Amino acid sequence: MNLTTESLKTAQYLVKMMDEERQLLSAINETYPVGSRIPADVHKHISGWQITTDVLNGWESIGRQVLSIHPGLVESLRFSGSSKIEPAVFRTLPYINPMVVFPDPPRLHSHTKGEGMRLLGFICYAKTPIPERIINTHDPEAVMFGAELLIAIDSSGKEELECDYISFPMGGPAYTLAETVENVLSRFHWKMGDPDDRARKKFMRDIVKLTVGSVMYLCSTTLEAEKVPRKAVLKNLNPPPRKPFSFYRVGWQIGAALSKHRAAVAVEDPSQQAHPGHQQDPQHRKAHFKVVWTGPGSMIPKTAYVAPYWTHIERLGIKGVNTVRRVVIE
Repeated sequence: MNLTTESLKTAQYLVKMMDEERQLLSAINETYPVGSRIPADVHKHISGWQITTDVLNGWESIGRQVLSIHPGLVESLRFSGSSKIEPAVFRTLPYINPMVVFPDPPRLHSHTKGEGMRLLGFICYAKTPIPERIINTHDPEAVMFGAELLIAIDSSGKEELECDYISFPMGGPAYTLAETVENVLSRFHWKMGDPDDRARKKFMRDIVKLTVGSVMYLCSTTLEAEKVPRKAVLKNLNPPPRKPFSFYRVGWQIGAALSKHRAAVAVEDPSQQAHPGHQQDPQHRKAHFKVVWTGPGSMIPKTAYVAPYWTHIERLGIKGVNTVRRVVIE
């Protein structure tokens, strides 16, 4: 599988599906003038179509950036930890309204029975205080950081797309991931699915961890991102868009290294395994984020992503797992 090609296809597919909802909203506005009665089966979709329209318009007008995160890094981010999240970190995102795509979409705990779910990606945006308006992620009026998530649902062999929306504060006191999950759950509008709270909570924890982990990595001081030349982007898009977007490969080096070494420590070759004895055996430390205070007076919080690493790596017979790699941003 060519990860770059898959990423571009996914980005193009997400724009296409969101544009369809935008066109539906436009058709409804033309069909039903202001003040006229809209059928209930149509009305229930309007708020979602409006959010999608505003988010897509924002992405198209400012930035048009697509960030593809390597599957090896995604696997690490979804299991990464952070004691508390400093909400001001989300104001340091170096991209405006980025679309984040997963070339090998991670599977989610399903909140519906008998269906498989995969997170294809999400688009970032921000919101103002009440009355809420959708604005760009760098607007000083922003108080909530939002993400429109696009989820592929495999139902009886047929794929459907579900758009969900989550948001979390960009200011105020620090909060834990568990508090974020509970907060999003309390405001989430369930369109369908299992009423079992446990299933819903597992699903919500999955999407929150993937979203927050991805955004925190993008805000981190250890970000590794590489811009793909425009000519290469256009070559892989069919049909090519009227206005091409900027495409970045995120974590391509560290993600590949993580995948390689996960496979290496799982091999059955005795030479790759730790030897028994009085020495301490190798131990795997999971990825985590820590807050680093930067800027004048150390008042600006940034995250530092600490990749998974092995202690006593020499006992595994492999090298390079804990190598620090140069960050490339173009």
